[in-house]
Amino acid sequence: MTTNNSSWYTSTPWIVGGIFSLIALALIIVPIGENTELDVQIGDPAPFDIVAPRSQTYVSALQTENAKVAAEKAVPRIYDPPDTRVSRQQISSAKAAIAFIDLTRSNKLATTHQKQQELTKLGSVSIDDDLQIQLIQIEDGRWTVVKEEIIRVIENVMSEPIQEDQMKQIRQRIPVLISVELSIEEAELAAMLVQQFIVPNSLFNEVATNKARDASVDAVEPVEQAFAQGQTIIARGSVISAQDLEAMTALNMLEPQRSLLERYFPSFTAIILVVATMTLYLQRTQPGFFYRTRHLLFVVLLSLIFLFAAQFVIPQRLVLPFLFPAATLGMLIAVGLGTELGLIVSTLFVVFIAIISDGRIEIVIYHLVGPMVAILSLGKAERVNSFLLAGLATAAANSAVIIAF
Repeated sequence: MTTNNSSWYTSTPWIVGGIFSLIALALIIVPIGENTELDVQIGDPAPFDIVAPRSQTYVSALQTENAKVAAEKAVPRIYDPPDTRVSRQQISSAKAAIAFIDLTRSNKLATTHQKQQELTKLGSVSIDDDLQIQLIQIEDGRWTVVKEEIIRVIENVMSEPIQEDQMKQIRQRIPVLISVELSIEEAELAAMLVQQFIVPNSLFNEVATNKARDASVDAVEPVEQAFAQGQTIIARGSVISAQDLEAMTALNMLEPQRSLLERYFPSFTAIILVVATMTLYLQRTQPGFFYRTRHLLFVVLLSLIFLFAAQFVIPQRLVLPFLFPAATLGMLIAVGLGTELGLIVSTLFVVFIAIISDGRIEIVIYHLVGPMVAILSLGKAERVNSFLLAGLATAAANSAVIIAF
């Protein structure tokens, strides 16, 4: 019987510790409350409101690239100054075409049809049949006025910079440049002929444009994106964009591609550390504690209940982690089983809080200092006033932690 008791005494802490470790590991790795790791892709709807777990500023590669693209597009195409040689060449071509038309008109032996055939030989000028007849039949005096107007308008238009992408607008504007002294038919004839000789005289300079755009892109500063703790990154149901995914990646919120060992080993190690430390402490200071089954179950079950509650309250929350009553765990154990045991349990419980809160230092310190002050202020808890004083001391300590961190 003594041998059995000795064997039970030796194995009990490790059995209870093993069971506690498995349950604690399950509570930590299973996302009961808000999930801190996400498995989402661009185009997926957000399964819930995704908020920043902490305040962070990072350089957004996507926004920086968008800024560079915008800076590049903001630089207009650069054109060379108007080439006067082009203007002179077009005026000369217009005068040559007019001279050919004069020669065709003056041929008394040719019929109207023959003159039309002759006008089609003007390679640089395309004239439809109706305008050909009008050109042949117009009186000499009026033709003189028309051709002078043609040269005048060409000179005026070609004296201004003309770019390739402006040709349509400039040709559409030519009819309003024709003198009102001409009749409607004469103005249409003149406008048609003028349009034939308007060409770009300011050419696109690709080298200068690329150089200016490169300089504009190089001047773009990296774009920083800042998120405050608790700020909504994307609302529930909204389609996740590339920028949303970038933000979640920068905040380490996306579920990493990890092996089972990488995923669970850190949490398992932390739990083993807590259990081993607690077991060694009890064996060293209270060797008879493992015989007191009710006390052992009280500590284990109470710790698991608080761990379960922490999974609901702490992950990805802004205010609720500071309202989690971690001090209550230590105070209950301190009142029932002693101050020292309450201190060691509440201190080791902070390891679980650190895992659940993703290592947020302000939460870890808050739940480390608060319970310690509460337990030490509580004393023997012989009066109700002791709890009131412990609460006030805890509030003061928590306020100091918030101010400090």
